[in-house]
Amino acid sequence: MKKTLQKLLPIFIPFGLAIITFLVYFPSLYYAFQFDDEPSILNFYHIRHKTFSDLFFSSSRWVSYWLNTIHYKLSQFEPFVYRRTNVFFHCLTGVLIFILLSSLLKLRSKESWLHKYNYLIAGLTSGLFLLHPVQTQTVSYVIQGQLEGLSAFFCFAIAVCFFYFTQVQSLILKVFLTLLITSLCVIGCGTKEITIILPFLIPLIDWFFIAQGNWHALKKRIWLYILIATTIWGCYLWLLGKNFFINVLSLSVEHQNTIGNIINPTGEKITTWPFFISQFKVILHYLFMFIWPFNICVDYDWKICGSVNTPDCILPLIGLLIIGLTILFALKKNRISLYAFGMLWFFICMAPRSTIMPSTELLADYKTYLASFGWLFVITIFLIHAYSWLMKKYSFLKNQRIIISVIMTGIAALSIMTYQRNKVWRSGLEFWHDIIQKSPTKARGYNNYGIQLIERDDIKNAIWCFKHAIQLEPYTYPDPYNNLSAAYAIQNQFDLAIKALRASLKINPGQPRSYNNLGLYLRKQGEEEWAERSYQQAILINPHYGKAYYNLGKLYVDQNRMTEAHEAFKNACTQADYDSHIEALQEYGHTSMHCKKYSDAIQAYTTLCQLQPNNIENTQTLADAYLMNQEYNEALQQYQHIKQINPYDTQLNCNMIECLIQLKQPENALSIIDKLEQQSQKYRMMSLHKARALYMLGDIRRAQLELYDALHYAQDRQIKHLAQQILQQIEKEEK
Repeated sequence: MKKTLQKLLPIFIPFGLAIITFLVYFPSLYYAFQFDDEPSILNFYHIRHKTFSDLFFSSSRWVSYWLNTIHYKLSQFEPFVYRRTNVFFHCLTGVLIFILLSSLLKLRSKESWLHKYNYLIAGLTSGLFLLHPVQTQTVSYVIQGQLEGLSAFFCFAIAVCFFYFTQVQSLILKVFLTLLITSLCVIGCGTKEITIILPFLIPLIDWFFIAQGNWHALKKRIWLYILIATTIWGCYLWLLGKNFFINVLSLSVEHQNTIGNIINPTGEKITTWPFFISQFKVILHYLFMFIWPFNICVDYDWKICGSVNTPDCILPLIGLLIIGLTILFALKKNRISLYAFGMLWFFICMAPRSTIMPSTELLADYKTYLASFGWLFVITIFLIHAYSWLMKKYSFLKNQRIIISVIMTGIAALSIMTYQRNKVWRSGLEFWHDIIQKSPTKARGYNNYGIQLIERDDIKNAIWCFKHAIQLEPYTYPDPYNNLSAAYAIQNQFDLAIKALRASLKINPGQPRSYNNLGLYLRKQGEEEWAERSYQQAILINPHYGKAYYNLGKLYVDQNRMTEAHEAFKNACTQADYDSHIEALQEYGHTSMHCKKYSDAIQAYTTLCQLQPNNIENTQTLADAYLMNQEYNEALQQYQHIKQINPYDTQLNCNMIECLIQLKQPENALSIIDKLEQQSQKYRMMSLHKARALYMLGDIRRAQLELYDALHYAQDRQIKHLAQQILQQIEKEEK
């Protein structure tokens, strides 16, 4: 029995942890998009139209973008599908970590405790990686889960393949694994740029576990290192361009501060040296948060250090130098030290982000996702050593049940912490409230929290938040002015709303949303000409801004400029991001029918029927559009569908019979007419339809009688006129 359990451990442990992880994250799968998910997914217009061939090798993140287009095709903007993929890859990465680490530890001597407890070490490391609350910063952040998460997955997949390459003897398998590693490297270069450090991680794994400090063994695989490095760096050279690397290596990369997120107190550009010296405290924060994860935040308000002489720089630098000395000491004592391996893995992964590549974000916890494996491995080794020391001191701790209880308690504690931390992503209100509590000097936090308050009709507190954001960043951040104007507009204070918007546009005149809102408020003030110009300016800045097209169309409708209104609504639904907006599609369809643009009407109402499958009115209008466009087969199909629900609609029957006559099916037309006559149901065109159907069947006499009756007894002049026309046509054809 014990042997069977021993054999099942390498399956039970990783997949058991993966299942627990999925259950912990499951409630969060229904949470809405937050933060950069909106511009990267919701407001990214091309997500609707890009295909694999369009995206293939088009950028250094093409795989992630392609994944998003798949999600859109599956569910458009339903967060569940996007989040489910993130959790799936997170679980899979945890499984790969277990497989890799347990396999590597088995290579140590059988007498070694590392070999003996390889499943325990691998399981604890994998469990910490999967269930640590810090990882919510990546997994629950949808867009970063598809960037950082995918990149880490491919890195570990390549590492596992590399391990098996070193163990197999078959030439065929070695060739296969070489091709697989190369392919995974190419695909991994389409996730996120952090994959660039993989050529350093593979030799690190080899030195500490496979070659075990033997240079001669390591050199045997140098050709494979060169292949991996050439593939990855070659791909990035192609995708990013040589100028990117020239700028990075020449230390000439610089960035403007992100509005709402000023990390340089002077407001100057972010350059390499100040960013580099500011990373000392950031790296210590990254290490500490995995030990004490109770103050993590999605959007920190940290600032760049002014100089090397500040305590913010010197004290963290001393801390890092001490850590560096401990690594050197560990290597001197044992050149395959596990502590050194874990710490080197962490620092190698963090190096591109914390050295010579400045960013508009001083720190972001999701950046530790790949690096965390090394640090969590070190923590695992420490925990095992600590427990071993306690067992020597307290013998009762050797009891297997107690050991299992401790492990299960740890898993439960991590699960609860992760579940609780995930609640931050549950709503925008909770998300931004958490940020303003932990980053009280960040204008962006107050601005976005105010937006959430507006959605809950708390206008008074929302206005306070916007004004506070303006106080924090008055000259560079236009968004709080925009949102303040929206709050004033809700209170019908349009003069103040327009004043706030103009202040926003003074800071940044390239804001389509501001021009759109300005158009709305100007309309309220009766300035329709200026409103029209504002909408047009919004569209000029962003040609895919559906809301501006929609508002422009509504303005034209009110002015009875129906042709221009139709064009505006068409652009909103076909050239912009209102392609699934119900009201815009309804206006597009209505104006299309009014302007006799029946092909456009068909397009509008087809989409509406897909979005609202139970709306009979949309189906009816779609059928009418097909009929008017002389697409009689399609019209007939729609009418037949409606008739199952509403069989006694006289206009419906009239249109169906018209379709049947146009399709040269007079028998079917007469069959419906006979049934209607039996039920004493009539419609104004019935006699004409009956005459046309009889004539098509060759019963000219009866057809003429029907037309004579219409001429003599019909009250409707139009019916008489049409009857006369058909009669003359019959007589002409008979001659």
